[in-house]
Parts: sequence; structure tokens; C-alpha cells
Amino acid sequence: MKKLSLLLLACFMGTFAFGQKADFQAAARYSSSNISRTVGSTSVRANWLKDSDKFWYSYKTGDGKLFWLVDPAKKTKEPLFDVYYMTSEINQKINKILNHLDLSLSNLKFKDDNSAFNFEVDSIKFEYDMKTKAVTIVDTIDSKAKAKERKENAWKGYNKDSTFIVYAKDYNLYIMKADDPDSTEYQLTTTGEKNYSFGGGYRDDDTTKNKKSRAYVRWLEDEKTFYVTRRDSRKVKDLWVLNVLKKPRPELETYKYAMPGDEFVPQSELWFFSADTKEGFEVDVDKYKDQTISVYPIKERSDEVYFVRTDRTVATKDVCLINTETGELKELFSETDEPYWHSNSTLAVVNSGKDLLWWSERTGWGQYYLYDSQGNLKNQITKGNFIAGRITQIDTLGRSFIFSGVGREKDIHPYYAMNYKVDFDGSGFQLLTPEDATHSIRVSKSDDYLVDTYSRADMAPKSVLRDTKGNLLLELEETDLRRLYETGWKMPEIFKVKAVDGVTNLYGIMWTPLKMEEGRKYPIINYVYPGPQVES
Repeated sequence: MKKLSLLLLACFMGTFAFGQKADFQAAARYSSSNISRTVGSTSVRANWLKDSDKFWYSYKTGDGKLFWLVDPAKKTKEPLFDVYYMTSEINQKINKILNHLDLSLSNLKFKDDNSAFNFEVDSIKFEYDMKTKAVTIVDTIDSKAKAKERKENAWKGYNKDSTFIVYAKDYNLYIMKADDPDSTEYQLTTTGEKNYSFGGGYRDDDTTKNKKSRAYVRWLEDEKTFYVTRRDSRKVKDLWVLNVLKKPRPELETYKYAMPGDEFVPQSELWFFSADTKEGFEVDVDKYKDQTISVYPIKERSDEVYFVRTDRTVATKDVCLINTETGELKELFSETDEPYWHSNSTLAVVNSGKDLLWWSERTGWGQYYLYDSQGNLKNQITKGNFIAGRITQIDTLGRSFIFSGVGREKDIHPYYAMNYKVDFDGSGFQLLTPEDATHSIRVSKSDDYLVDTYSRADMAPKSVLRDTKGNLLLELEETDLRRLYETGWKMPEIFKVKAVDGVTNLYGIMWTPLKMEEGRKYPIINYVYPGPQVES
């Protein structure tokens, strides 16, 4: 169901209308940057080791920053290293005193065999041996040279096996072999022009258009076939912004931008190219006057791709299959949802294209359906009076997937995202994250474990480890709010009121001034999203 959200805010500074003096300093104390310094970490970012369910993470509280290694199979959480020892070893090697309470190790990456990991400090690359605990310098890094090299090579769009480079120049596509420094460049297209570029993302107002730039192409599984969408914005009207920070004088920037109701909007084309033959063709995808297109490649295959076409009103979507060798397009099925489709992701291609997971609101509630490779409906997967959200993980062998959902659990806020697991045939439906909060998860590569961080506006974020059956295995972290409370901060109030129809529930969050005087009236700033204003 399409719902309306309501957020009520009371300002920190009060209002001049009641004779109060604006307290900007109090408001500034709770800016995002100040809050982050006061609070520290708010979630666990699991870094999974190669071919293992183990993972490491760093977490910062008022007691300092620590690094942890978790073994889900053993349900253990241990220090990744002794932070005092590590800091001491680094200090001796760089002749600099680092703070052991806030040790910053950048680009920390385990070796393939997980026996050691590398990290960088002050342009020096170190290695830490997990068995011997030895800390050694393995290389020095010229950060400026690396940044210069990245900038100089930013135009190079490699395929996965790094045999070809595709790039844009003068609004057209070019290709060259990557392993030959003297390789000849081949021009793949000739019809590119300003506001009608093959480059994709290319700034059409760039005066250095003859300079090589990255082309936003997508390589298929064979690493020899790729596609690109070209947008025609030549008839789209201009929009202007003033860069007031430009030195020495403000500068006017002009770009193409379609406003609601404009007659002309960008038109999309779909092209396929072969790196071997240096030839390409446009697929005839036109059906609606103004439409958008989305391509869904098939893993392990390059002969076909799936394709979703949407009309301008976003009311109708067509699921199609394209032959990447001939350009033949076959419309498999079409669905209309008035007045428009929800913005949820609509298609997932699994099992080498044999199965399609399709999201639809045909029952009035967003649910998932299973189709075969030719667009024949096999069965409805999720059912009920709730909204199935985005898919987080798909287990192709187990024929199941994990997804977020809202509004299903009784007595839980309908905007809180819960996580569920279900089999392709609709059986085995299971709630994985039951706490009364909104949940964000990271699933292991083996599909056996997940790290769940959950929170509310009136509850400190917590991170736990679960298996993908929903069993709680280990409590990991809870955000440290001690110093935030010391500033006088207090939790907001979560509330529910009835809409004007007397039936619909509206949910909100209200922050009140830090110091409220008894008997005084305070204005309320009512912030509603979505709305006619610019996107927040």
C-alpha cells in the first residue's frame, strides 16, 4: 500500500515570535559532524574473509577504537590484534607517536589464505602475521603519485579480465587492447554529439570533449560483449545554477534537466558491441513515446539479457528478453499498476535466467512472484497484508531469498524494516530479525550467517550476529551514547495520531527544545516527506 509519512519537529532555537532568543550554539552541538565525534560507531560493517565465514570489523566507543575478529561457527568474538602492541610496533617503525585509543589503519585487507593482513599508515604498507604477531614494513606508498596515476588512468574502462579498454572521446566510443601499450584505438561509433553522447555520464558542456574519459558500459559474462545506454537530451530544456563559491567570481552552470510536465525528456537507446569484431548495433526498444529502460544481465551467460521497459507515467512495465547477437527483442509479459509503480526493485534474474523474481502490487500489497525464463507465472512467493521490500540475498542452490518487509508484524511500527527468508515456492516463510526496531543486515558469502544492526529514533543502535534461520548467535556491539547524554541531549518521542479521515494512522517523531519552560507555548515545525519540495 502507498502510505503517507509524517514527521513533526520542534526546533532547538525556539522562535522570535514568543520573545525567545535563538540558541544557534545549542543547535550546532547536534549537527551530524559533531554527533559523529561524540557517539562513535553506530553499526558493524562485516568484512568477510575469503572462503570463510569469519569476518573482522572495527568499532569506536568512548573507550577507544578496537578491531575484532568473529568466528560465527564457534560463536566467538576476539581482538583482531593487541591494539597496544600494534601501536607500539608501528610507532617504532615510523618514528611517530600514534594514539592507541584511535588507531587508524587504512586499506586493511587479508591475504587470500587468511594467514596475514596488510594495512597502511602514513604512506607505509605493513603486514601483520596472524600466527607470529610480527609487524613488518612491506612497501612505501607515494600517495601523490598514486593519486596522479589514478587520475591519469581514470578514463580506462577495463573488462573483468583486463584484456580490453573502452572509453569515450568526442561523445563517441573507442576500444583498444589493454596489454599492448602501442595498441591501436578503434572508433566504435561516429554519431555521438553534444547531449547525445555514447559516453554516459559525460559532461556535455565540457570544453575538453576531445579528452579521453570513462565510458559507462557494462561487460557481459564472456568479457567480449558489452552494452551501453545512450541518452538523447538534445531537446531537453536547460536548467541553471549559480556556483557562488567559484573563485574569483561566481559562475553560472548550465545543464539539461527535464522538469515535471515538460514536453521533452531524455530518450534512451540500448546498444550492444563486440570487442572481437569491433561492431555494434542498436536494439529496437521503442514502444512508448517517453520511456525508461533497465537491463538485467544473466549471470554465466552472454547470449541473452533481460530488459524492463517503463512508460513515462511509471504505470506500465514490460519484461523483455533480448538476444545480444541478433538484437531480437521478445516481450515476455507486461503489467500495469495505476496510478504508478512503487519505486521498489522489480526484477531479479537467477539460476542463469531460468527463474525470474518479480515484484508487483497486483493485490494492493507489494509481493514477489516467480516466473520462468519465458515469462510464465509459476507461483506467488510472498503473501499477506504487508509490503515486501528489497531483496538482500539470493541462495540459488537452496532456492530461497532474504528480503526486507514492513507492516507485517502486529504491534510493531509499520515503517520499521524487518527481514524475512522465503523459498521460491512460497514455503519456509520465516522472520529473521524480530526486535521492535528497523533492521539493516549484511549476509555472509556462504548464505549461512548475517550481521544485523537494528535501531529506532529512541533506541541506541545494536549489532548482533545471527544465522540465516534467525537464531541469535552473538551480541556484537551497542552504540555508546554516554557522552551524548552528557551534552543534555534526550531521545525524541515516537507517536501515532489519526488522520483527518479518523481511520488512517499517521506516525511521527518529535524533538522538543532542550529546555522547556512550564506553561510556555512552543511552535511546531511540521516536516512532511514526500512533498512538492526538492528532494531532501
